[in-house]
Amino acid sequence: MKTRVLLARFDRTRGTLTLDERFRAPGSTEPGFRMENTTWPHGGSGAGVPHGAVFSR
Repeated sequence: MKTRVLLARFDRTRGTLTLDERFRAPGSTEPGFRMENTTWPHGGSGAGVPHGAVFSR
């Protein structure tokens, strides 16, 4: 999970948290995006370590 980005959805009615199955890399069989073996715009390469949280309505 260190190099993976996942998106969760909160259902206020049920009080449940689920992974958003629509948020995935093209052709992937699993939700989320892996940030391994990536070439970055600044010219570097390697694994990215995503961090942070965003809350939205």
